[in-house]
Amino acid sequence: MLSQFVLPIELYSHFHQLLANMDSFWNAHGDPDLQSKDQWMMYDLGERKAEITGSQIRFFDDGGGVVTPTGIKIEYTDENGEWKEVTPKGTWTYKGNQDVVYEHEPVTTSKIRITMTHAKNGTTKIAVAVKDWLLLGDVPDSFPKP
Repeated sequence: MLSQFVLPIELYSHFHQLLANMDSFWNAHGDPDLQSKDQWMMYDLGERKAEITGSQIRFFDDGGGVVTPTGIKIEYTDENGEWKEVTPKGTWTYKGNQDVVYEHEPVTTSKIRITMTHAKNGTTKIAVAVKDWLLLGDVPDSFPKP
């Protein structure tokens, strides 16, 4: 599993334990910039690179304060350090409170992020929470742990 090799980074987080427990809870409820900026999460492998073929994500949905996003965009940095969107395999679906796999064409990278498309109540964005995000792919035998 790639999670043992990476450092998670988030734009805004509330009540989280990302570094202490990779089975953590990322919650952007209460983000003061929610209405003006997209919420995102990123894994940074540092100087290391891995081939990533997908993500398994469990969105937390309490039916009110945080809900499942209506979509996501997964991006990676290419060899020039520029963000590029992955090419999805199949149709991606968005479900709360269960593990969902988002497969894509393989990418070799040191950074990968997801940006959420928020559900709305009228014109007001509703926050997103992620219970777990696992990267899927291959790690070379020589890949050092941080």
